[in-house]
Amino acid sequence: MCSLSRSPTIAMNKFSDPENRITADSIPPSPPLRVPGKIPLRILAFPMNGEDIVRWVDFHKLGREGLGEHMKYHVFHKNAGKYLPRYCLRAYVDIGKGRGERIAIVVATNNSQESLDLAQDIESIERVRVELQLAEPPRWFRIINNSDALWLMHRVVHFWGYLRGVACEI
Repeated sequence: MCSLSRSPTIAMNKFSDPENRITADSIPPSPPLRVPGKIPLRILAFPMNGEDIVRWVDFHKLGREGLGEHMKYHVFHKNAGKYLPRYCLRAYVDIGKGRGERIAIVVATNNSQESLDLAQDIESIERVRVELQLAEPPRWFRIINNSDALWLMHRVVHFWGYLRGVACEI
């Protein structure tokens, strides 16, 4: 369903080990389709901490040697979209328990049937996980503050978009 043909680094790394593969059982069940005023917008996303972002930038050898962590975040935001499927978005998610907000890569939503179907595309989700070099499967979050989220999520987005707003885990 999705192609990571733009990604030169989907080659084997420790995150592509078959033992770590995502299965249908490792992803929480999908929420119902969004109904304005009744069922809120939800996103299926991979939260990333600072170590995840730095590891990704270093793996891709982006930026000059000795680049500080803050600048590696900038490099990640500027370049990650070149390596991910076109429908992926960035969002901030509140991971709870006082751990604050993190950047997250959105792979599906409940805003349309087309986007909700992406939550069932285990192979595509697995390829995104491997590309991001993450060990954990994605999780569902609900949007709790979304100034322009509905506009962006109205359809499957075909650019490296950014979802302004905050989401919290459901």
